[in-house]
Amino acid sequence: MFGPVALGKRVLSAGWSTWRNSPEEWGPHWEGFGKRFASGTGKTIIKSTAQYGLEEAFKLDSHYYRSKNTSVGARVKNALISPVTARDVNGRRVFGFPRIIGTYTGSIVAAETWYPDRYDWKNGVRSGTISLGMNAAFNLVKEFIWKK
Repeated sequence: MFGPVALGKRVLSAGWSTWRNSPEEWGPHWEGFGKRFASGTGKTIIKSTAQYGLEEAFKLDSHYYRSKNTSVGARVKNALISPVTARDVNGRRVFGFPRIIGTYTGSIVAAETWYPDRYDWKNGVRSGTISLGMNAAFNLVKEFIWKK
């Protein structure tokens, strides 16, 4: 939630949104960047709290694990389905509802509370879907490029 990679993602996201001036009510300068960064941090805290609570309650693990299969197709599939799957106590892949619920909860709460009035839950659903897609893209980077 607060490591260098997580903070880097939020800085890049806030920078991108500031460059696009979205939402425009927050402005295109440092003050708007700060609001976007704080908003991303708030969404991350809500997402992580919901996700980790559900993972503990249901004994699931939503972390990303690189594919053990070396074929390109298997590695791509692993990266793309990981945002919506988790591992149970036996290591089997199962439906990853903790990450999905956490992601959509953070995005919907943000849209309904601190975002400008023109935003609503539908914008939160769209933002959550984009977030899951970006997570899949980042998994592709972790699978093929950034081998930690």
